Amino acid sequence: MKVCGIIAEYDPFHLGHQYQLREAKRLSGCDFLVCVISTAFTQRGSPALFSTRDRTKMALLGGADAVLALPADFSVAEGDLFALGGVGVLNALSCVDALSFGMEDADKLPLFQQAAELLNEEPEVYRAALRARLDEGLSFPRAQSQALAACLRADDALFRKPNNILALGYLKALLTLRSPIAPIPVSRVGSRDGQTAGFLSSSAVREMIRRGSDYSAHLPPGSVRIAREALAEGAFCPPDALDKIALYRLRQLEYCGPDASDRQEGIGRLLQKHLSEADGVEALIAAASTSRYTKARLRRFIARNVLMLDAEPQAAPSHARLLAFRQDARPLLRAIKEGASLPVVEKPAAYRELLAADAFAEGLWAVGAGAPQHNLFRESPWHPEELPCES
Repeated sequence: MKVCGIIAEYDPFHLGHQYQLREAKRLSGCDFLVCVISTAFTQRGSPALFSTRDRTKMALLGGADAVLALPADFSVAEGDLFALGGVGVLNALSCVDALSFGMEDADKLPLFQQAAELLNEEPEVYRAALRARLDEGLSFPRAQSQALAACLRADDALFRKPNNILALGYLKALLTLRSPIAPIPVSRVGSRDGQTAGFLSSSAVREMIRRGSDYSAHLPPGSVRIAREALAEGAFCPPDALDKIALYRLRQLEYCGPDASDRQEGIGRLLQKHLSEADGVEALIAAASTSRYTKARLRRFIARNVLMLDAEPQAAPSHARLLAFRQDARPLLRAIKEGASLPVVEKPAAYRELLAADAFAEGLWAVGAGAPQHNLFRESPWHPEELPCES
């Protein structure tokens, strides 16, 4: 039995994701495809637009055989830690042979593997190149991309493309964990802004939804149906739905003193200085961001503060929550249960302490979506008797 893994957000699951699943199956020759998806809050530092359950259903309809949840602690983390969490879950299942991910430059996988080794080992030549660029006032991401390019004699633009950056995180995580999982990149075909040919990105689709535009041509039929039902019922969380709670939590830091979520060089104090200027989270981020404190970094800090998470995730995922599986994927489930080195949660009620952060995140998402009665501990994996595969 060959198993391929994918780490994603699917907010929402669109045609580009469907293409990646098809390519992952083709390139890996796998029998089963398992996806690890972020939960109520995302790596970009904001609540997901669609619920964890709806995005899970989209993934299963789109071709996944099983879907597991990335713990909330890793769902809202900077790229390397998000990647480490996802790879950590897949590696701990002990039955995953390959990891598929999108790249703008999939043909340059060997170069990115060398870059991952540099980042893991941090030889003096790399550290010196990085320090020199930080001393010039460059942001850390830009300094890192230029340092890697200098050491590898490559174009630094390669290390600044979004999917390439995340791919580098996955490759670094595989090395860190000494994982036997083989990387299988899929060339990204698409546009982030919709102005060029190819698949539209999730962010572009979300923007279409925000504007009230017709997005149906960019999603598989199952995703369209689920998205329309959620939007019609109000079962979605707008990006600014939790702004008041986020601003309140930042003001709490002022009165309660720096807590565990303010161990990142005083980011909490920086944001507090600009609180009086802002009428929302995005306005606050715009006022406080600098080349050192990027908008993405501030947004993630605010999300982790709202969720009462530490500044960074724990060393490794503590569990994997099973969200859904196809009935014909039971051989995969047996392999997971027999070999997994961490708890694979099917009945959340039996793991209340372990799932406390996940439950809080899901409950807070539900508040933003106007459904505060949500209770994670009453959920169970979705496994429909018959489910068509749209891939």
